[in-house]
Amino acid sequence: MPFSLEEKTALLALKGVGPTVLTRLEQLGINSLEVLGKSDVGDILAQASAAVGSTCWKNSPQARAAITAAVALARATKPPMPTTRSGTILSGEHTGWTITIQDDTTGETGGYYLYLADDQFNGFDAWFEAREPLEREISELEVRWD
Repeated sequence: MPFSLEEKTALLALKGVGPTVLTRLEQLGINSLEVLGKSDVGDILAQASAAVGSTCWKNSPQARAAITAAVALARATKPPMPTTRSGTILSGEHTGWTITIQDDTTGETGGYYLYLADDQFNGFDAWFEAREPLEREISELEVRWD
């Protein structure tokens, strides 16, 4: 799966990063900012050079600058919050509870539903019209997503 449209737009806004760079990253199996942020610039350049059978990627200051900028962007970008997912709360007042987030931004209600419940189905729910308030609500929870 290739980079998302949002990720492509952000990467293409960087100096030196064009469609060829994105294609090469995807050919190397780097297809998200999350994966890119965990990558090493030198390794990417070496793999790209090997893939094309030339040292141009490895020895080019422009290629190094573009990949360095792309990796820096990826590391500075917060990973997307999981939506329409469930997980288990690992610490705090609700340790062991199930957390479920349902994304209905394209549906009738146009927002996000959050539900927390223990194994007896005691719990509470909340509705968020936008992603940012939901992220604030769950930002301090330690969750293992399923």
